Amino acid sequence: MIMIKKIIISTLVTLPLLSAAQKKPFSIDGKINMDSIPSGKIYLAYNDNGAEMRDSSSIVNKTYHFKGEMYDGAVKANLYWEDRTADKTKRFKGFAQFYTGPGKVKVTNKSKFNDMEITGSPTEDDARLFAQQNGAGRPTKEPMVAFIKSHPDSWLSVVFIDNLVIDLRNLTLDEIDGLIAGLSPALREYDTIKDIKTLTASRRVAIVGNPAIEFTAPDVNGKIVSLSSYRGKYVMIDFWASWCHPCRAENPNVTAAYERFKDKGFNVLSVSLDMTKEPWLKAVKQDSLAWTQVSNLKGFKDEVAVKYGIHAIPDNFLIDPKGNIIAKGLHGEELHKKLAEIFK
Repeated sequence: MIMIKKIIISTLVTLPLLSAAQKKPFSIDGKINMDSIPSGKIYLAYNDNGAEMRDSSSIVNKTYHFKGEMYDGAVKANLYWEDRTADKTKRFKGFAQFYTGPGKVKVTNKSKFNDMEITGSPTEDDARLFAQQNGAGRPTKEPMVAFIKSHPDSWLSVVFIDNLVIDLRNLTLDEIDGLIAGLSPALREYDTIKDIKTLTASRRVAIVGNPAIEFTAPDVNGKIVSLSSYRGKYVMIDFWASWCHPCRAENPNVTAAYERFKDKGFNVLSVSLDMTKEPWLKAVKQDSLAWTQVSNLKGFKDEVAVKYGIHAIPDNFLIDPKGNIIAKGLHGEELHKKLAEIFK
């Protein structure tokens, strides 16, 4: 199991020619159609260009309203209806999810909160149509690729590319480049697509047989450490984070490999994708990681992670004394087997 970077949580909309850096206003006007008078608040949560956004609206005369701005071409709106003045067991009233883009969207919730009618959102219209044509379950590669090719102006094409690259990971680099090239110029200007292009470009470079990409990063004490300082030695660049459960589960295996082969010339250089220093240092201590640890504390936007095309962790690259990548993605027994071959 691995922890995966979520570049985007959103879906489609037909877009005018807008820059990704330009915020667009949106509004959501909702009405709850039920016999009784609804109480409580509606809480809105969504992800816009990687940022988690939160808002709330009181229910007045069975209506609720939200206004904001978004960078992305559309976002997935998650609505939670709660009455936090009620008993804890009765606070949660309902949950609804739909897609909204720039402009005005009207939502009519029926007695069952997630049964709703939505107008003004081409995002939601297209998403529902796709589900009707391909089933309500998780979409597979073939229908997503077909949609992307036939809808170069749709935000859903961006979402599907992200899904195929980050979640399913079942496209070749050439397939990714081809799908992106087929998008409209407007969509190619969004940060999501630019991030994916950067990711695929890095993946073409950070491969077995190529020289390892040089980098520097601060260690736990702020001292700058360079990959080139390991030239002449075997070193494994290990990408992880304190919040990554699979990474923490793999750490004892890395520790065992390090203890077994360190005297024969095996080194580890861990790159944490944490965002804050305290949990990073706490995890290093808890897991008894005895080798050098570095981090720019920028998560998946860490310069080192970007250079190596990292979008899921744990991951690693084994570098030989000449500075070349000789293996990647070594976990569990595979790591010990590879090191045993080297240090016979």
